[in-house]
Amino acid sequence: MIIENGQELLISVRTYVDKIEGFRNESFEPEEIELVLNKAQLRLLDNLINKNFEQGTLNYEWIRPFLHTSAAITVTWSGLESAPVLFPDGVVVPADPDLYYLVSAKGTSVIDSATGFEGGCGIVPIDPDNIANEASKLVQIAIQETGETLDQTHNSFYGNNAKRPIAEAVGTGIVISRDNSFIINDVIFDYISKPDAIDVSSATKLEWSSSALNIIVDYAVEYLRLTIEDPAYQGNVNDLNSRTQNAQL
Repeated sequence: MIIENGQELLISVRTYVDKIEGFRNESFEPEEIELVLNKAQLRLLDNLINKNFEQGTLNYEWIRPFLHTSAAITVTWSGLESAPVLFPDGVVVPADPDLYYLVSAKGTSVIDSATGFEGGCGIVPIDPDNIANEASKLVQIAIQETGETLDQTHNSFYGNNAKRPIAEAVGTGIVISRDNSFIINDVIFDYISKPDAIDVSSATKLEWSSSALNIIVDYAVEYLRLTIEDPAYQGNVNDLNSRTQNAQL
């Protein structure tokens, strides 16, 4: 059977648990299996993100449905000195609400220079409200997760320039940092979204490929087998059944 939806996932998990453990799937309600399947799909996604990007095109294809590029998000620098911002030298750029893993970010870097973006240093300091000779370029933003971005921008060894702006990852997006020689007009995020929750009662085709769903089944069966092999598990099940029967008397 080619697995494509939640109903088929439930059938597959029950079949494998029966085959390995001898009709033990009756111990699990569909809701319990659904919970384990959703845990399994996040485990697969995390493995693909953290370990297997370099291990071949097939695994990359599994994750392709969850790869997104955001629309350009405008960054407002005007009135920064009086606005409530997280850091005095930066501004928060919010990411898309469905972001699960930030891959990278690009931005339009702007300087005030009569000789163009590649022509050398711009006029210092740049005034976001009054740029006489605007020159711009789409550049990659260096995202830090060390909590030391501001220290780096103030350190002459690291620096912070228009061609390689530095940003700090935060829970709501990134904090763009700059010096007085440039601004970032907008930001574009490349990110991975969180898959929709698996519903074992649904016949709707899932975003995962059939081969990836087979791995999710394997992970789910692994979790359930560990549960079954727990010496206390069957005692808990028997106790629950007894309590349920007594409550119905």
